[in-house]
Amino acid sequence: MPRVNIYTIARKAGVSPATVSRALNHPEQVSPETRAKIFQAMEEYRFIPSVLPRKNDTVGIVYEWREGIFLNYYFSRLLNGISAELQKFNYTMLFFTRDHFASPQEWRTFLHQHHVGGVILVTPPRDDPKIRPLFALGKDVVVLGSRVEEDVHFVDCENIQSTRVALQYLFDLGHRRIGFIGGDLTQVDHAERFETYQTFLKERGFFREEYVAITNDIAAFVSGQGGFEGAVRLLNLPSPPTAIFVASGNCLPGVLRGLGAMGKRVPEDVSLVCFDDLEEIVPGITSIRQPIERMGRTAAEIIIRQMLKRNGNSELERKILPCQFILRNSVRSLVGGGR
Repeated sequence: MPRVNIYTIARKAGVSPATVSRALNHPEQVSPETRAKIFQAMEEYRFIPSVLPRKNDTVGIVYEWREGIFLNYYFSRLLNGISAELQKFNYTMLFFTRDHFASPQEWRTFLHQHHVGGVILVTPPRDDPKIRPLFALGKDVVVLGSRVEEDVHFVDCENIQSTRVALQYLFDLGHRRIGFIGGDLTQVDHAERFETYQTFLKERGFFREEYVAITNDIAAFVSGQGGFEGAVRLLNLPSPPTAIFVASGNCLPGVLRGLGAMGKRVPEDVSLVCFDDLEEIVPGITSIRQPIERMGRTAAEIIIRQMLKRNGNSELERKILPCQFILRNSVRSLVGGGR
């Protein structure tokens, strides 16, 4: 049987070879009727085209591997935002962990071999030597969910003012014993939230070290076990906090399990505010809503612009997106009463 190629398919479908190529590589440029004829011809001949990626048609997603990371609320929504933008340009995503290679040249070789035109580095820890070789790629890199000093793009949310707004809300409702539950202070965002919490309460003379529960074990932080243990410890204090600032959605389910195990109610026994809006999973919690999917889309937009303007002198893009404070029913007012 003669070798089947796109010329064979073109003759069978009554179109040009260029139209067959467009149907395979840029289907949006070919009418549905013509695509149907082309794919019918391919089906008859059982033709499978060889996949030869165009140069720079892939975006690398670099992340730190953790058990269950693709089920993580924050990470999965970042990916939703990234993929929604990339599919507009028929770009694909290639996933690999941040400790893949140890030198800039190893990274360049790997990315070139896999037709990767740009890299999105997701929530890298502060001062991590494993990611430093990536920064040598310069404007081909977007840091997502964090900020760095190096000459690369980044997209993050506003942490400091958002945290102050939440704490001021608690303070205005009469809360002075405010606890903090969080973890993973290797992340810039989490560290900023804790530092803002300390500063806010120290400025007013109400900071107490025993009201802080930080999980240093990353696995325990991500799983929520740290939140569980933190809630139990804080609520067992002789003078427990009247409100708790939960600094990450990773902690919130564990915090609620801990409160439930102790027979405590929200907000009757303790008020809660969470940095992350998990309304779909944990309804009714007053929250700071990060624009997570928008952050992912913005990072993808930056890397697409960089890939499309490869020979241009594009400026570094550094985006800090605002958060939204969502009022619900998890905070009790102590004004006029107090505990």
